[in-house]
Amino acid sequence: MSKVLLPSLDLSGKQMQNCLVFEQYRRIESINLKNNQLKSLNGMQNLSDVTSLDVYNNKLLSLFGITDIKSLKSLYCFNNNLEQFSEFQNFTSLKILVCSMNKFKQFQNMRSLSSLTVLNASFCFINSLQGVQELFNLEELYLHSNKISDLQEIMCLKDLKLLKIIYFKHTDDQNPICDIVEYRKKVIQMIPKNVKILDRWTYELTISDEERAEALRM
Repeated sequence: MSKVLLPSLDLSGKQMQNCLVFEQYRRIESINLKNNQLKSLNGMQNLSDVTSLDVYNNKLLSLFGITDIKSLKSLYCFNNNLEQFSEFQNFTSLKILVCSMNKFKQFQNMRSLSSLTVLNASFCFINSLQGVQELFNLEELYLHSNKISDLQEIMCLKDLKLLKIIYFKHTDDQNPICDIVEYRKKVIQMIPKNVKILDRWTYELTISDEERAEALRM
């Protein structure tokens, strides 16, 4: 059993089907498990020093096995089969959460994630921004290719004073609100003035002072 803190452990692409190998470890700081066949993280419960975990491209149905790891600061769990945002509620130190390409429909228990600075929940089934208003430290929000259709949902972002980047659209991957007439101007009216980038085409679409002023005159 390892008592020395390992800086990192890379087990990506090993066709792993379980995490029982971690029962022999106690102290690892960064773990890469992407591109495996994992359906569960059971066996990782004792890894209390992990700050970064990558489980991208597995078959996870839940995060059971890591939900009590309070030290996590970065979690990359995109392209899995996760359904409940409440899976993340214990990660109170989390700053970066990339959970795109899962089956989420709404945000839940977001207050406990108030340390988040980056949230990427693109390519899911999210239809509401309720809960995001709790993320007062959020700087970057990526939500392209979801199901947001009501412009009033944008009001959930109005008090996020540190927010700088928002994606509701990335090239052709967008939300239904992006089809609303004058979509961009209407969103600019509603988001905090500190937001500098709204969406991406072949490049990030910066909000100029002139564009913001024109939107506010509508």
